[in-house]
Amino acid sequence: MVQLWRNDAGQAVATLWHAVSVSSGNSYRQGTDSILGAWREDAQYRLLDNNQDGRADLVVTYLGEQGESVIASWLFDGNFFSQRGDWSGDRLFLDVDLNGDGRLDLLEIRHDANGEAIAAQWLATDSGFVIGKQTSLGRWCSNTTYLISDVDGDGKSELLALSRRANGMAIATIHKVTDDGLSLQATIDVDGALVPYTRFFSADVDGDGKTDLIAQWGNTNGRTNQADYLSTGAAFVAGKRTDLPDAFDSSHQSIQLDQNRDGRIDSVSVALSGNEIRAHSAVRRDDKYEQYWSSLGNWSPATQHLVGDITYGTGADGMRDLFAITTQADGTVLLKHWPSDGNNFKAGYEQNLGQAKPKARYLMGDLNGDRQSDLVVIWQNEQGQAVATVWNIQISDSESINASQKWAQGPDQILGQWNDNATYRLHDQNKDGRADLIGAWVNADGKVVLQTWLSDGASVATAGNWGKDVQYLDGDFNGDGRIDLLEIRHRGDGQAEARQWIATDTGYTAGLVSVLGSWRADSRWLVGDVTGDGKSDLVEIRRESDAKVTATTWLVGDNGFIQSGVTNVSPVNAHQSRYYLADLSSDGKRDLVVEWVKPGEEGNTYLTEWTSQGGQFTKGKEVSMPGKIGAYRYNPLAFDKEFGADFKLVRFRESGSNTTLDYIYRKGDGTFDTNANINEWWTPGTCYFKADLGNGQGGDGRMDLIGISSKADGTVAVRYWRGNGSTFDASKEYSLGLAKPNARYLVGDLNGDRQSDLVVIWKNEQGQAVATVWRAQISDSATANLVFRWVPGPDQILGQWNDNATYRLNDQNKDGRADLVGAWADADGKVVLQTWLSDGISVSTAGNWNKDSQYLDGDFNGDGRIDLLEIRHRGDGQAEARQWIATDTGYTAGLVSVLGSWRADSRWLVGDVTGDGKADLVEIRRESDAKVTATTWLTTETGLVKGETTDISANNPYRARYYLADLSGDGKADLVVEWDKRDNYSYCTEWTNQGGKFVKDKETSTGGAIDNQLRGLSLQDYNRDGRQDLVKFYQSGNTTQANTMRRRADGGFDQYNSEIGTWNPNAQYFTADLSYGRSADGLKDLLSITPQADGTVKLKHWWSDTNYFQQGYEQSLGQAKPNARYLVGDLNGDRQSDLVVIWKNEQGQAVATVWRAQISDSATANLVFRWVPGPDQILGQWNDNATYRLNDQNKDGRADLVGAWADADGKVVLQT
Repeated sequence: MVQLWRNDAGQAVATLWHAVSVSSGNSYRQGTDSILGAWREDAQYRLLDNNQDGRADLVVTYLGEQGESVIASWLFDGNFFSQRGDWSGDRLFLDVDLNGDGRLDLLEIRHDANGEAIAAQWLATDSGFVIGKQTSLGRWCSNTTYLISDVDGDGKSELLALSRRANGMAIATIHKVTDDGLSLQATIDVDGALVPYTRFFSADVDGDGKTDLIAQWGNTNGRTNQADYLSTGAAFVAGKRTDLPDAFDSSHQSIQLDQNRDGRIDSVSVALSGNEIRAHSAVRRDDKYEQYWSSLGNWSPATQHLVGDITYGTGADGMRDLFAITTQADGTVLLKHWPSDGNNFKAGYEQNLGQAKPKARYLMGDLNGDRQSDLVVIWQNEQGQAVATVWNIQISDSESINASQKWAQGPDQILGQWNDNATYRLHDQNKDGRADLIGAWVNADGKVVLQTWLSDGASVATAGNWGKDVQYLDGDFNGDGRIDLLEIRHRGDGQAEARQWIATDTGYTAGLVSVLGSWRADSRWLVGDVTGDGKSDLVEIRRESDAKVTATTWLVGDNGFIQSGVTNVSPVNAHQSRYYLADLSSDGKRDLVVEWVKPGEEGNTYLTEWTSQGGQFTKGKEVSMPGKIGAYRYNPLAFDKEFGADFKLVRFRESGSNTTLDYIYRKGDGTFDTNANINEWWTPGTCYFKADLGNGQGGDGRMDLIGISSKADGTVAVRYWRGNGSTFDASKEYSLGLAKPNARYLVGDLNGDRQSDLVVIWKNEQGQAVATVWRAQISDSATANLVFRWVPGPDQILGQWNDNATYRLNDQNKDGRADLVGAWADADGKVVLQTWLSDGISVSTAGNWNKDSQYLDGDFNGDGRIDLLEIRHRGDGQAEARQWIATDTGYTAGLVSVLGSWRADSRWLVGDVTGDGKADLVEIRRESDAKVTATTWLTTETGLVKGETTDISANNPYRARYYLADLSGDGKADLVVEWDKRDNYSYCTEWTNQGGKFVKDKETSTGGAIDNQLRGLSLQDYNRDGRQDLVKFYQSGNTTQANTMRRRADGGFDQYNSEIGTWNPNAQYFTADLSYGRSADGLKDLLSITPQADGTVKLKHWWSDTNYFQQGYEQSLGQAKPNARYLVGDLNGDRQSDLVVIWKNEQGQAVATVWRAQISDSATANLVFRWVPGPDQILGQWNDNATYRLNDQNKDGRADLVGAWADADGKVVLQT
């Protein structure tokens, strides 16, 4: 309706009132005012389509001043009436792929000044758009609907124009893209009358790859009719007609999407129903529609609905979701997610985006390549500029976690001057897997502007910033055993480039560079040896389309990576799939494991095995596992053969208020099975890591789990689940104190004890990166309380904080300790790879090896005195042994020998392996996870000379302990290996010394699992037969058992068990010799020192009767001393064992307190207070790294105290 009236200036004004249709009836909404000139009382007005553009124009007639008839017309351009007409508002841009290259081209349809409809092609290039052919489509008409379609399914777009004949019938013209522009291919009558307000959509209704036509209109029953017209490739034929329940009015929004992931487009109408918004879904099944409705909350006229795809876990599920954006009464904007389950839309989560932006426009698309829908808000700032703000979706891994505030706001990006007529869309223009922003508008001079802003994942820019796209992968690319880095970067020309960084003792050197084809954000890169040559290869998992996934192998060679086979590894549902490399067939070649969900079986997860053939993969077994993939955490942990015999996968899912760990493993017959176990309190922010923690001598080879999570009080908790072979035991928890800013967590063995330590990388107030090492200090007993067993070291400043830096732990200098490696790109794009070497307590760029010095006791010159052997870690990575020869007053420096590369996990044993009366050296080295060797270093006049190397690998090398003992009484030290089979027994394997080489001899089973032992074996001659016996201490119920293995003359063993008190995991045991009378009896006894609950220390004596240990007497030593260390020896020459306590006083000094044994002559005498303390002796400044021993240095028959340590400057100090 047009209202004509006279304003105060005496002008004629035409006010447009737009007809608005709602379910309650028709009404009008006021539009624009158009000034028509001076008001004339005699003027007559009428509405006529004067220029045949389908819109009524305003025609006025009146008499002129001379009495002549005057006719004037004001053409309507869609907004205003004007005598010239402004057709810029009639311009539209359609999304199209004109040449089938996958880029988004634009087709401009404009209303030319001569009344024609002109179609101008704008072709997308790497640098923007170029104008192509222009074609006249005939007379421009406002009621023509233009759609882009692919009627023949050839992958190239056609233009479909729908209009109404004079008889009311619909007509469709198909324009094909040719080299000369658009060419009319066909004119088709669409069956049925074209009623007013009919809406048309192009969509693939039947899933045959050809675009069909959908028409919707309102019927007289207040409902909506839908008619499908199926494409034959050159025309349309009538298909299904469907009656939809909602009214066809201005509240109606029709959306075409694939709601159930079957490749066919379904119809969803969003409309007002009462006081709520309802989504009516017509889901195509077979040859009919099934209808469903979903409530989308309360009605608001300000709500906009967008289409996207968001799924918990590993990317979108392919079922298109709805998003509602509503301006609230308080001026803020609420974003709601309504995920599809295939039939209905369920209430998802919502987030307030803050105050509404001026003139805001909203777009949905995947801007970072994670296959999840991000939000882009285009708005006008106070300076009149167009601004783009990206909100990246950050979806939790479990679908039932509270997902509020999961859209993370990125920086505001200035796009240029604001233009009210600009239109925006999202499409991946540079084919990198990320949606880019495209703007289209006409300048004031009529010039068309098409602008592309490329996405870098967090924001958009005209040039693109690919520095953030650099990623680093771990692998051994030259087969030297070190972990190298592979840098994959996004080059400026859109190619993916891989550069090898080869690890050295001190860092990395740049290696070979390879071009891997076009870079894509959604590619997944896996590293593993797929050929079995000992070198790491590269596998790219690329999503070629919604249904197709390929695995491309890039084999490492002398000239870099060479592309090998491309395998189609598409699971039935490529939308939700995960990929792993693992050696499933035990042939040394990594196979591919694909984890995915089968449509219709969302409660199960499938695993498909693809066997490596060297350059490509062939499909193997496929099994179904219980558990919905959407309920699992995104980062399941894949355990390969480095720990245990088979591939294992551990997934974490929410189960009520608990976390359930599903343990999937490969059985001997090649199939998979699963154990669902361990329910722990659910914490959605938990990060899980693989670990190896075992009581006693190091990790047990069965992978454990560590979970790190933030608590409500602001602290950080570490949970530890121990693997028991088939599942995981209940966890133990330890607090790391208050959470650090920007904290990142790493797990690895930093001190070579085969236990998993923690490294926390965090940002301090000065903007520096700091590394704090938490060393695992696991008690010897599996039943010991593990609280407070991660001990923090000093904070280490790494340098300036970099948000894009990535960190990993690798043993760079091959010393058996994980070092810290950082990788990032500087502001100028230069790659920085920094290594901080571990010294066992902290990390530094130079490394501090003074702490690695250790001192061993032995008589290296055969003079009867106990000398010292210092083994130190040299700066060049070698292990050096220096003999310190004992004298009457101290030590003199002796011979120096180089023992090869230093390793933190080497075990050094001293004993006379040749029987010449001089101590030799044996190195126990863990060559790999399954192989352990013993190398002898024999004492000669020129130092230690390398002897024989023997493979002494136990059946379970992860939990083995090694000792030297003269078991046969021949004067030569034999090797004893203690290990277990996890069957509540431990085993001792005897390796007999034969000419400096060890030969496997007897193997004996003993009681007590090794992880229930309080400490290792005690090797002494307990029965005076000249052969050393073996004694170990283990828990049995609530008691401590001493198991004695005594070697017989015939080579066999006799075993005796003695109960030696209540079990206490903190007890320490020492060998002693105490007897009534004037001296000891030569039968070795036991002393136990145990802290008590009241803070005191108790000393107990257990005397030997040659077979068993009998309870003797006990005494309190008073309050425990700080940092106390205990030594046992004869300090006064009475051949009774005295006690020395070394401790730290309040002044930071080392103090020695001697407790002399005063044993009465009679066995029946009262022995209370028979260890008598002497005066405290100040030894000097306390040193945490000092070691102490008792040796008779001056050969006067009394044990002297010897201390050994390295000063801050690295100088060795030996003090007697």
